[in-house]
Amino acid sequence: MERDDPLVGLRTPEAGGSLHLRLSTRTPLYTGGIGQHGDQIHPSGLLGSIRHFSTAVAATLGDAHFEQRVWGGAGGAGGDPPPRAKAVALHWETLGLRAVDLPEKIHVETGGDRGDWYFNRAWEGTLGLRITRLGIDDGDWRLLRAALLIQARHAMFGAKDQFGLGVLDLENPEALGREPFTEADVHGLSIVSGVFMPLNRYVFWDLDHKDLSRLAARKGQRITRQDRLKAGLEVRAALRKALREPGGDGLPRERLTALRHCLLGQLGEWGSAVNVSAAWKRDDGRYGIRVTVALRPDDAQERQMVARRFKTVLMESSVPRATVFGPGMNDRRHDLLNRLAGWDTP
Repeated sequence: MERDDPLVGLRTPEAGGSLHLRLSTRTPLYTGGIGQHGDQIHPSGLLGSIRHFSTAVAATLGDAHFEQRVWGGAGGAGGDPPPRAKAVALHWETLGLRAVDLPEKIHVETGGDRGDWYFNRAWEGTLGLRITRLGIDDGDWRLLRAALLIQARHAMFGAKDQFGLGVLDLENPEALGREPFTEADVHGLSIVSGVFMPLNRYVFWDLDHKDLSRLAARKGQRITRQDRLKAGLEVRAALRKALREPGGDGLPRERLTALRHCLLGQLGEWGSAVNVSAAWKRDDGRYGIRVTVALRPDDAQERQMVARRFKTVLMESSVPRATVFGPGMNDRRHDLLNRLAGWDTP
């Protein structure tokens, strides 16, 4: 009796389809590694950031099982959920990247918290990403492509151990297609547990940094990599300071301290829910900074208060090009994703 061929039906790049993305660094790319030395690009670090962000995009639609279906897992106790392999294959082309030594230490006045930031090595240049369909269905393939587009437009790739790194420019967004979401794609208002907070709890800012843009306009003025990193760290320090002093919103100092730790990190307690990029030079010569904030507090009034304080601080150093505000979009979460993907206009 002939045995079944286990490879029958396996999708290959030719049979199942794949897409190829071309990316370039706006800020250096960092994926950590042994001792966090940044000695090479680690594909697992890039995959992890895509896995995290795409699962957050799926959570926005109320899909609690996207991660297990697409990215797999070892399975749970008693086989529930069952073990599952990844439904896509990723191949990174890194020959276009070159190593860059970052400033060893940057000092930023914080008004109370740590002021010295340490960097080592990262990578800049161009890279490619080929994604091949294996066992992914059409709906999850569509969602993954939208998530990649949104991540390239509004978030960062790689590790967060060295703040400000990982802004990548997607040079061929047309490869991801244009399939706007509709109300039918929303799976209800279920809360997705775990670390993958849905994007309707996020705020995304695209900013022009006033001082760097003004300096760049002066003839012969050179903006260094240290200047660009420091600009981002100063914005981050200002956001932390915004949750330090009581204001007119009536929150006591103890609660502000808890919110500050919850949002901007506390050793042994919280990782940062705020990501601020280093500044990078736009095509028009101005310097951009990207800010993403996951609004962790469960209380809606506290989320609104944090967003207001952050906006006030950001306007002091920057000029907003665009803001995408997720809170309040529960009934229109498909519209939120379309706006983030750039699909809200014809």
